[in-house]
Amino acid sequence: MKELESLLRQINNIKIQYEKVDELNKNSFNIFTILRKAHDEVNLHSRFLYDLMNPEGSHKLKDIFLKLFLEEIGIKEEDFACNDIVVYREKENIDILIKNNEKAIIIENKIYSEDHSKQLSRYLENMQKRYGEGNVKVLYLTLFGEEPAEKEMKDKVITISYAEDIKNWLEKCIKETAKYPTIRETIIQYLSLIKELTNQSKNGECMEKIKNLLLQGDNLKNIIGAELAVNECKIELQIKFWERLEEELCKKYSFKFVHYDYKKLDLKKAVRKYYSSQIHNKYYGLEYKIDGTQLSLYIEIDNNIYYGLCISEKDTKSENDIRKKISEKKEFEEISKNVLEKINTAEKEINDDWWIYWKYPEKKFDFRNFNENLIDELNKNNFESNLITLADEIKVEISEITKILNIKP
Repeated sequence: MKELESLLRQINNIKIQYEKVDELNKNSFNIFTILRKAHDEVNLHSRFLYDLMNPEGSHKLKDIFLKLFLEEIGIKEEDFACNDIVVYREKENIDILIKNNEKAIIIENKIYSEDHSKQLSRYLENMQKRYGEGNVKVLYLTLFGEEPAEKEMKDKVITISYAEDIKNWLEKCIKETAKYPTIRETIIQYLSLIKELTNQSKNGECMEKIKNLLLQGDNLKNIIGAELAVNECKIELQIKFWERLEEELCKKYSFKFVHYDYKKLDLKKAVRKYYSSQIHNKYYGLEYKIDGTQLSLYIEIDNNIYYGLCISEKDTKSENDIRKKISEKKEFEEISKNVLEKINTAEKEINDDWWIYWKYPEKKFDFRNFNENLIDELNKNNFESNLITLADEIKVEISEITKILNIKP
């Protein structure tokens, strides 16, 4: 125990040494986070990546960035010729589509969300009809290289990540833009954002020092012994999160803890399985059934916590009526522009089997990656205020939804 305590103190001292550097990086000017939310897949990340990859992009450097990208992900020029290249964004709902006269590359971009409603297989089938089987590649881009939720597509996609592939590509792009300071500095700022999103904003020397410390003597053996305790802490904190959120919400609405199929679920067993099992271990949360409808306000966990409006009872006719009513903007636009905008712009999510729409809360709760940001949000000083803020946010959402549907909550 003394050895472990000493090791933890040494690690903490190393981190303290680099805190000022990290704080400086966090506070530095970044045009991307000023103009958009850091996790905005469509309006920030897909848009910027599209412009870099596009030979006709505003950078005016033709296909230099596209070639570096294809090289980074292992697609050779003989397999995908960079002649007559056209790059599209949001064409037929595909985030980024790269095509030449003979082949196509589909890029599905997911920051925190997952693929829904067999969207990947639909994109692949549509492109294969035009280019033929074997001439279409699907790149599934996530923060850390996760596999798609659509099981049938796991062997048909190339998984790439922001943490490695995009980061490495951007570093190569920066080297190629030494003579173009405006472009270079813009890419540097975007790279800084990617490092922040993938928990790489800490100074590299800090991690190197900690690694070297762990490789000394029995330090690695001592720290491995603490892994089970860390896992138990994760379980306890998530259970506390759900219990306190339910308690706060139930002051006004009747929420219950359920699985994605709306069957009641044991909270403690669900959370323990979340950190111990690789399958069927997510998509649980709190449900508020809206009386007199087939609708529920559902708060769910994947990696992050998100919430939105769901069809809780499958009835095709009623479901279509609800979707139509919610999407009739003229009738309800004066009541709740915010909710209607989310519904009308969430084209991919509207087609999901269950979700009418969904969104992430203002503050992220990423229980899968469980980084320092989450720990800060859950610590004793912040926990209560963060949970009340989230509960209030969800209560406002319910109020807006019930006004749109002209029903009482």
